[in-house]
This record gives sequence, C-alpha cells and structure tokens, in this order.
Amino acid sequence: MCGIHGIYRFDGLSVEPGILSAMGERTRHRGPDDEGSHLDGPCGIAMRRLSIIDLAGGHQPLSNADGSLWLVCNGEIYNYRELRRELQDKGYHFKTGSDCEVLIHLYDDEGDAFIQRLNGMFDFALWDARRHRLLIGRDRLGVKPLYVLHDWQRLAFASEAKALLALPGISAELDRGVLADYLHLGYVAAPGCIFKGIRKLPPATLLAVEAGQVREWRYWRLPDRCAPGVSESEWCDRVRLQLDESVRMQMVSDVPIGAFLSGGVDSSAVVGLMARHSEQPAIPSSRSGPTPSVLPAARPRHCTTSSPMPAGWPNSLPPSTARSLSARMWFRCCRSSCGTWTNHCPIPPSSPPSSSPSSRARMSR
Repeated sequence: MCGIHGIYRFDGLSVEPGILSAMGERTRHRGPDDEGSHLDGPCGIAMRRLSIIDLAGGHQPLSNADGSLWLVCNGEIYNYRELRRELQDKGYHFKTGSDCEVLIHLYDDEGDAFIQRLNGMFDFALWDARRHRLLIGRDRLGVKPLYVLHDWQRLAFASEAKALLALPGISAELDRGVLADYLHLGYVAAPGCIFKGIRKLPPATLLAVEAGQVREWRYWRLPDRCAPGVSESEWCDRVRLQLDESVRMQMVSDVPIGAFLSGGVDSSAVVGLMARHSEQPAIPSSRSGPTPSVLPAARPRHCTTSSPMPAGWPNSLPPSTARSLSARMWFRCCRSSCGTWTNHCPIPPSSPPSSSPSSRARMSR
C-alpha cells in the first residue's frame, strides 16, 4: 500500500513544494519506506512508498532516459516481466527492477492505449513534459483508490481524500447528497465522496489535463454477456485455470508473502494455490508452537483472525453445531493440507483494533 498525490495548476503558476509535502504528511502511513516528488512548473507529482518489488532501486517518481516522462504509481503490475522483455526487445532501457517502470516506456511506445496492456491493481499519475500533459488513471476494478478535486484554479489527486484536505481553501465539508448512500451501504460508491468538492475517479478510467482542458474517459467495461454454449464443467475448468494463473502472477515479491485465512472456500483455495506455487518446502507448526525465527521469502505466511461472539453465544447452541461453525477447525485443516505456518490473531472484545487513535486515523478516508 503506497500513496500518490499531485497538483496541476490552471493559472500557470508553479506548484509550491510545501503543499505537496503537506499532502504527503496526511498519507505517511501508506508509505513509511520512502518518499519523493517531481515539480515542473504548473505540475507536481509525489509519492509515499511501501517497498514490495526492487526494495532499494524502486524510488519514485520514476523517469525515462531524457527526463521527459515522470511517473508515480501505487500498486502492482502482475505482467510486468513479459512487458519488460517486450520493451527491451524494442530497444528500451530500464534503470530499475521496479514493476512500475514499464508504464513509462509502454506509454512512450503506445500512447494512451498502453493501459489496455496492464494486468494488475494500480493508480498512477504520469507527467508528459513534452506535451505539458498530466495523465492519471485507475485499474479496471478500482482496487486502488484515487480521489480528485477539480476547481477553477487546479486539478489535484490523491490516494486518500484527506490528503486533498491539506490544500489551501479546502475544508472537510460533508456532502449531504451521498449521506444516505453511506448510511445504507456503509461506504460511498464511486464517483461519490463523503467530502463536498471531492470525488473518486471511477474504476477503469483515465483523466488527462492538457492545455488547460480536462478530458476523462472509460478504457474498459465489464462484458455484459457470458460466452454462449459453454457447459458448467467448462466454466469450472476456466475458473480453476484463471484463479491458478492469477495467484501465480501475484506471487512475485521481494518481501514475504502472506494471506488472510479464515478457513472458508475462497481463502483456502487461494492459500492452497499459493503453497502450490511456492518454491520453499512446507513449514508445518501448531498455533501454540514456537514461531520460526526465519521465514523464507517465497513461502506464504498466513495470518488468521477471529472476532469475538456475543457473550454466552456458544452455550446457546448444541456443542456439535458450535464446533461445526468454528472457523479455527477449518483453517487448521487448510494449514495441515497445505503445509503452511499460520499465526492466529484473536481480537478480544475489550479492545477492538479501531479503538486506537492510529487505527481511527487510518480508517478516516
């Protein structure tokens, strides 16, 4: 989880570094490992980084060889290795091992159509100094958040809405038009935002600012029809293959990989596939046993969580029913089958995670 933010001024004045710094302070928790910025006249882009791939060399913003393209990107590009080889064959030279660097050269090679080639979860901002053009975008399903503020003076963006509240003249005013949605759904769907004047960039959307003009468009839509004539067994095979390939592609990391394991079908399937694609041998251990001092980076580490039930709840059910509803039994079965090490993290009712000031601050977006 990283964080990006930036500003494009319509009045032609230069972006003040202090404003970018103030925005970054609001999202420091998203990127404790590194920070960086690039300012070029009316445009400034910045980054708070949590290092996952190329820990030492993946500093952002990233640029091309002549410094005409600058990029900040939050997320992961799962097919970056294939894209990197293709671009290298065309003569592009890479300065880092970062997965995000492929965006710069792919944009240089294909223009805005580069977005169609990406497989991943991401939001990004790319400054094209040759055209004095800012391009921001979000992944197809909107996994990574991106908020936008657009007024007569500027267009600003950030991974969290509260970073935009650091801008001069912007206050945290409630948008009553989306209040009913929030109370009904528990969140505000895109493009809405709980703060007036701020909105979410919708999933699968690009936004470009050039010559003072703002243009926004969808680059992908979910197909509204399934393939005709496909049997149920064929669909099952397709789902298995797609899920297996998705997990395999997401196992690329320079830090240990983990998963939340509840014992349900979905998380157990993901953990099982992670174990299949891991290179290290299994590390079986019990929950009460000693924690391994060294966990191989390629081996998945799984963290299980459980929330407290109402007082007396287990006693109100027959013992056999209570046991069958216990998630712990099922994630133990998964752990035994996959040969992985798990860490059980119970949540006591007296001190839920949201009670700490830092937790409340991180959830207030």
